[in-house]
Amino acid sequence: MIVTFWLFRDRFPPEWGGQFGLLGLMVVVGLPLTWATTKVLLAKAENRNEA
Repeated sequence: MIVTFWLFRDRFPPEWGGQFGLLGLMVVVGLPLTWATTKVLLAKAENRNEA
């Protein structure tokens, strides 16, 4: 995530907030995606332990 931010920080439109807009977008998209992925992986691991 840090590498993506570093590579695209200058290309993100200033009308959308520039670097801070990119960082905000990455947090808004990244946190729910990370949460959902973790939830699915933990559920799979729990199902394996029950079997």
